[in-house]
Amino acid sequence: MRRSQRIIGWAAAGEGALLAVTCGLPVLGAFFPELSWLGVLGATVVPVFPLWFVVLAFVSALPSLFALRLGFVGIGSTFTAVSALSLAGTMVILGSLLQVATASGANVDLLRSLTFTSLADARPDATMVYMTRGNRPLEIDVYEPTRIPDGGTAPVMLYVHGGGWFQGDRASGSTDLRWFADRGYVVVSPDYSLATHSDQVWDVAPGEIACAMVWTANNADSMHADMRRFVMAGDSAGGNLAINAAYAANEDRAESSCGGTVPHVRLAIAGSPILDPVSTWNNRTVQGDSARSLLLNYVGGSPEQYPDRYRAISSFTYLSPTAPATLIINGAGDHVVPHQQSVDFVRDARAAGVDATLLVIPFADHSFDLTFDSIGHQIKLSVFARFLRAREGAPTT
Repeated sequence: MRRSQRIIGWAAAGEGALLAVTCGLPVLGAFFPELSWLGVLGATVVPVFPLWFVVLAFVSALPSLFALRLGFVGIGSTFTAVSALSLAGTMVILGSLLQVATASGANVDLLRSLTFTSLADARPDATMVYMTRGNRPLEIDVYEPTRIPDGGTAPVMLYVHGGGWFQGDRASGSTDLRWFADRGYVVVSPDYSLATHSDQVWDVAPGEIACAMVWTANNADSMHADMRRFVMAGDSAGGNLAINAAYAANEDRAESSCGGTVPHVRLAIAGSPILDPVSTWNNRTVQGDSARSLLLNYVGGSPEQYPDRYRAISSFTYLSPTAPATLIINGAGDHVVPHQQSVDFVRDARAAGVDATLLVIPFADHSFDLTFDSIGHQIKLSVFARFLRAREGAPTT
């Protein structure tokens, strides 16, 4: 073999090895989420971008095959095999996602999943102050439906943003909110007080969300909103606040920070909600410390220190037959909020007489809906929409 061929061969082999490992390690992590941060990486990126990993697996095999042709049998065949295994693993993940989409009746556009649309690209039609805490006004965004028939009304959704109770704002998820508005919903999204090391808001934020619910009811006529078709929605920590508020409201237990009667809720939907804060505190995955830090800010300490506070923010506390029909979607590989708590919650909710449904996105982590066009996010929106259409006709009492 000439010297130039050896140089080219080693270069091709090195490039193939680098690309194969870059593709293969995240795929391995997706299959074994317990592999520390490799598991987090795999569960976060591969189910969100499976088609890109299919492309990467194909591309990574090319230099290894070229090196194999030049006589670098050992390294060439090894990393060609790694690329092939990565491709096979990615196809399993992609197939599992599509199987869930088909079984749940979700519409998925594979070509769209190659794009990177932000979840916060939309602008509201109006922004107003719904209450004031101290000297700080809390604002609420309103997204109006494209069209409401003359004299008609639209169902209304109140969305509570996520962010671990310490970050995020009412514009989080705005692309989703516009999506629902374009499909006939009046959508409102409030800010609420966020936790800091010196300001634990576990007993403040719930009252503010209840106040936003009162504001929505008081302004329903001007927004042409039908409060008989009132939906509470939220993600992660916002899912906790939304479900707790909805369940408490239907038992007439919700207390508003601004007074007034908190309206009953017809439906509740949540993505990756924190339902059991004690289970979240006891999370032993690599992101367990991050989960505990959220609760330290929000509650002020551990479950042993403040059992009453943890009981007050647990969604299990509010289970009753009066709770609205509920749909929860989360990832099977969630490292922040292990999905077993959703399994347990839906089981107990059904035992209590609640129309509760759980959909698990295979292989996916907490951020399975990282981009608007990801397959997991397309499934989430489509299934939420089907759930709402199927159940919104019966008015709340």
